[in-house]
Amino acid sequence: MRRFQDWPTRMDAWMRAHAQDAHAYGSWDCALMAASHIDNLTGSQLFAQHAYQYEHEAAAAHYLITLGAGGLEGLATMVLGQPLPSPKFAQRGDVVTFDTDIGTALGIVDLTGLRIAALNPSKTGFIRLPLALATAAWRV
Repeated sequence: MRRFQDWPTRMDAWMRAHAQDAHAYGSWDCALMAASHIDNLTGSQLFAQHAYQYEHEAAAAHYLITLGAGGLEGLATMVLGQPLPSPKFAQRGDVVTFDTDIGTALGIVDLTGLRIAALNPSKTGFIRLPLALATAAWRV
């Protein structure tokens, strides 16, 4: 996958367009948010391939198993290849994992290059977390 040359502009517009989207399993969860982001930067069709295949957390976990991913880290590796040697190498637009109270989640490195843009099921829109919380990273 290659990023479009104007990827920063595309990413900024995408972030603004989704700034108030609410978390919903199967339509706007961390995996589908990352898929939409990758689509926006590269022209892939990941979101369309995987959206609306499940409706709740347990079904999402089962869907990952049916894909052969086993989990979100496996999914990111299936789509983007091997993770970077360290999450410290993550740059703007890259996909990262981080730990939450309910398990691992996916996020993206925002345009500052210092924070993770992520979803919180109890809030609308993106939350921002320090990039230092990333546990793994993949180049987009």
